[in-house]
Amino acid sequence: MNIIILHHENNAYLLKLAWNFAYSNKPWSLLLKVRVLKSKYEFRMVYRSSSLWLGTKQFYSTILDYTSWTVGTGSFINFWNDKWCSTTSLANIVGLSNGASIPDTVSQFWSGCDWNIPLSLQQMPHFFNHIMVREEQNIPNWILDESGRFTLKSARTFFLEPRVPCCWGKFIWSSSIPPSKTLVL
Repeated sequence: MNIIILHHENNAYLLKLAWNFAYSNKPWSLLLKVRVLKSKYEFRMVYRSSSLWLGTKQFYSTILDYTSWTVGTGSFINFWNDKWCSTTSLANIVGLSNGASIPDTVSQFWSGCDWNIPLSLQQMPHFFNHIMVREEQNIPNWILDESGRFTLKSARTFFLEPRVPCCWGKFIWSSSIPPSKTLVL
């Protein structure tokens, strides 16, 4: 039975809209970012009302939480807060509580052929050994999809409640006793 729960469907579309807002360079996205964001991780306290922002605001942090990065040039990828070298951010690994306010990008720590890693991270070179900054575009990846692509289908599955198989039903119901009579016995 493919019954669509409209609440989940609406949330899936809003999640998709939040993804497009976060990672698109289309004019509507750029204009809205200027109006409502101080930085990638901080909202403006006062902004002009926007119907687009009212819907996407609730899912913006979800998008950031479930996004990892394939590093291209390293620009626009926050060195401390984005997940680009591990499954968690460097701010969480190091225990940096105010990482959101540090605007460093990955490209600021790459000299063109080698890493200029801060002293606090030099004991963890294994994070950086496998990452090469290339002259390509940075690619955001949706962590919950094997391909890394964010689609409306992956947004819908995000809101589906996990289904636990009902193994005890076989013991209660049988073909000789219908389910409506089983519990009366």
